[in-house]
Amino acid sequence: MNKIFTGLFLATTLLLGCSDNSPKDLEPFMVDISEFKIHNDLLKDGDKVLILGSSGNLTEEHKIDFYNLVVVKSLRTGDTLNVLVTTFFQSDLNDPETTFISNTSSEGKLMESVMNKEDVEGQNVNEMKPKSFSKVFYDTEYIQVDVRKYPCVTGNLGEYTIEGGLDKIGQ
Repeated sequence: MNKIFTGLFLATTLLLGCSDNSPKDLEPFMVDISEFKIHNDLLKDGDKVLILGSSGNLTEEHKIDFYNLVVVKSLRTGDTLNVLVTTFFQSDLNDPETTFISNTSSEGKLMESVMNKEDVEGQNVNEMKPKSFSKVFYDTEYIQVDVRKYPCVTGNLGEYTIEGGLDKIGQ
């Protein structure tokens, strides 16, 4: 019995050791930002949204130098929109309700910097610039409908809590 277990363990270890752990090449899924219409006034900080679709190919190992496309439904207006996310985001379709955070608000700029592992100590949040990219990661393996007809907002998704407020940051 020990020989069978040892054989299975060694075979599994060998297979896992030989697998390629490098992140998937995303270039075939990149689309120029000009194919989307951005209207950043459609969602406000704190708006609740329901995630309808997002990528499953993006991993934390990827360098985020593009917008990640997430299709949502605004729970405030009922509209379907694209959120062009500026940080790594992995949706949980078992719990699809989340919060929109504009990347032009103080909270959003701070969160964006922290999520991208940038040092924010000593920076004035009012002087921080939101991320801006020329490409959109449009993963057609996961989002199989043409969603470019929907309006877009830039920002991030997730739940957040700020203790103590932002009024003293950068002062």
